[in-house]
Amino acid sequence: MESNKEQQQNAKAYFILGRTYRSENQFESAIEYFKKAWEISKELGDKEEEINVLYELHVVCVLNEQFQTAIEYGKNALDIAREQGYKELEAKTLRVLGYAYQLDNQFQMALECFEKTGEIAKEFGNKEKEIMVLFDLVATCKDNKQISTVIEYSQQALDIAKEQKRKEHETRALVELGDAYNMQNQFQTAIGYFEKALKIAKEQEYKKLEAKALRGLGNVYNLKCQYQTAIEYFEKSLKIAKEQEDKDLEITALSDLADSCFHGKQVQTAIEYTKEIVKLAKQLDKKEKEALALVGLGLIYKMQDQIQTAIEYLEKGLKLAEELGYKELEVNALNGLGEAYKSKNELQTAIEYMEKVLKIAKEQEYTEREKNVLFQLGVTCRMNHEFQRAIQYVQEGLQIAQRQGLKLEESAAREEIELLSLMIGKSIASIFASFKTYTF
Repeated sequence: MESNKEQQQNAKAYFILGRTYRSENQFESAIEYFKKAWEISKELGDKEEEINVLYELHVVCVLNEQFQTAIEYGKNALDIAREQGYKELEAKTLRVLGYAYQLDNQFQMALECFEKTGEIAKEFGNKEKEIMVLFDLVATCKDNKQISTVIEYSQQALDIAKEQKRKEHETRALVELGDAYNMQNQFQTAIGYFEKALKIAKEQEYKKLEAKALRGLGNVYNLKCQYQTAIEYFEKSLKIAKEQEDKDLEITALSDLADSCFHGKQVQTAIEYTKEIVKLAKQLDKKEKEALALVGLGLIYKMQDQIQTAIEYLEKGLKLAEELGYKELEVNALNGLGEAYKSKNELQTAIEYMEKVLKIAKEQEYTEREKNVLFQLGVTCRMNHEFQRAIQYVQEGLQIAQRQGLKLEESAAREEIELLSLMIGKSIASIFASFKTYTF
């Protein structure tokens, strides 16, 4: 029978091993050791240590993308912290639970966790924690497109930061306000906030926040279709990203530049920037960003009528999207391939790709995409002289347009069905006419 001291030593050893494996991204091994430490802390009745171990189990499960399991561990830790009246541990646990709910797309639960964390921070008069929780709330509301709430929380963070003379938090809050007003198309207000943020960031040498403010200004001018001005801001952001060796920020800046250059009719430059993203994403093993850039290149080449090159990039992007289970990008790649083969007049291949788009759109309930591809299939089948099949697809698309109350699309679909019916009639008439040419 082990003594309490020996058990405590074992628990400590397991805890250290768990953290070591976590730091090496060996999550399953980390979970195994944290569970052993948890069992011992329960046997010893050490509530504080039990919370700490559950917290670690929660974090490692989040890192391993086991969000539901992470949430269960977080809830266990939270219950014990509340029972024991450990307010600081309660706040700490609530905050990480909020992140797990956010990653699991349970936005309302995330908001509730962050709001409760904020209340505890206020009780303790912890202004630093209060500001950080407000930024958590901003991020969650932004993900959930609650832009007016983003403005509200960002303004609260700004007020506290000014009152506490926390310049870095003040700058971040200004950037968040700029982003929010930009999303609401209140461009002049957004520019005002970004310029204030940029001024402080330069004065205080907050390089990453300077890059974010520059990017925000670029985004405003991009939306205003002032592409050259946008490009100038994005180039400055890219320069800082390279100086700071911030590869994620560099990829973001390159993506922004590619977008502005493409819309600003600088297509070759857009291609060059996108190729840089592919190269950088490969080096960093950022599969999702690589896949996005490959599909983007494919779509640009398709628009440039460089169809074979487009197909090559789209196929590479599709392969990665399938590996990642990134359904939205998979649909974009398949749709691009369908349109590319249609341009080559390889209509049967085009139809096959479009039908794959339709299958995924139905499974994922992408209603808009489903409707659009049904109409695309109608046109492509008509071009392939499959008139009856074309009618079936257009009728399905018409039903969706009717449910959405889209009168113009409904009208266009009815006209297409009438045209296809006429074509079927002409085909039948031509068959009968050919019979008359035979002499029996």
